Amino acid sequence: IKRFLRLGWHPDAIAGHERCSRHAVSNVQENMQKYGNVRRPLQGRLGRPPAISNERRKALFNKLIYSS
Repeated sequence: IKRFLRLGWHPDAIAGHERCSRHAVSNVQENMQKYGNVRRPLQGRLGRPPAISNERRKALFNKLIYSS
């Protein structure tokens, strides 16, 4: 899709040639204009939040270090 967009093909022609939806071509075109890449950058942090806060983590670390 990216190659055909750079060659100046019409989005409907790209969708027919690549056997994808017109919406998929539009998404790629919009992402290339906004971000310079086919995919948009990740938003926010990934993964589960920590179970304990940084303060509690430091307190636990100090307790374990100094208890032995």
